[in-house]
Amino acid sequence: MKLINLISPLSYHHLFLRRIFGKKQKNVDLFETRRSFEDMTPVFILSTGRCGTKWIDEIISTDESVVSLHHPIPVMRSQARICYNYDFNKASNSEKQLLREMFLGGREELFNQALKVNKNLIFTDSRQTFFAEVIRDIFPKAKFVHLHRNPGQVIKSGMERDWYDAENSSELNRIKPDQGDFHFDKWSEYDLIQKNSWLWNETNKWILNFLETVPSNQQFTLSFNKWNSTNLSEMFQFCGASISEGLIQKRRNARVNVQKTAKFKKFEEWAEADKEKVRSICGDTSSKLGYSI
Repeated sequence: MKLINLISPLSYHHLFLRRIFGKKQKNVDLFETRRSFEDMTPVFILSTGRCGTKWIDEIISTDESVVSLHHPIPVMRSQARICYNYDFNKASNSEKQLLREMFLGGREELFNQALKVNKNLIFTDSRQTFFAEVIRDIFPKAKFVHLHRNPGQVIKSGMERDWYDAENSSELNRIKPDQGDFHFDKWSEYDLIQKNSWLWNETNKWILNFLETVPSNQQFTLSFNKWNSTNLSEMFQFCGASISEGLIQKRRNARVNVQKTAKFKKFEEWAEADKEKVRSICGDTSSKLGYSI
């Protein structure tokens, strides 16, 4: 009989922590960590995903003075979706406390360990995006990077990955229009182009609104489509990562996390009717971010 080695989720989490921080730091004082939150400066990249965050993670990971996290465990995407459904600033005190503890329930151990080894955390994973209001409440000195990309490219990439289609646990993973939203009543009639267009638009609009509440010295905005050695170097410096311009130039054209198969044509080759679906949903936000579609 074949024996199967089963690893419990808790053990898997401990293995993840050891991979990131090495030997687990003992005698971590939870209250000491929480008292330190006001002075900690973690960095969070906010995006739709499919914007080069994996590449950024790999580059930042070359600097051993910080810890870059692209897919921290647990994933917490469904919890972030719940945060999207709340207006944190209008939530009751008890609701705010629940949302804070929900985030810390999945991430506090990372901050405990980071504090002990005196390293700052940089989260490149788009799954953190809708926690931003909660994060800023916990960490008032946190920094945020808004990373965005041409909507046509993100929408195509999302459809390639079955977003809103056959994706596993899509109902838990992806935000949807709230009741009362213009798109709510149309959602069941929307095709994949329209649903992914809404996701791109809503996510970036949400981020833009959030950043209006963040001091200018705690935010940085960058377009994936306008990457160059200069603005990438500025972003890494903003994040507190020491990355040489030589490394950026050497790795800038490296393709990371690329879709291996293509089921859909490039946006530029789409039928005009399909392009118009994107324009009708993403037009205003695209213009604000400097994209012509």
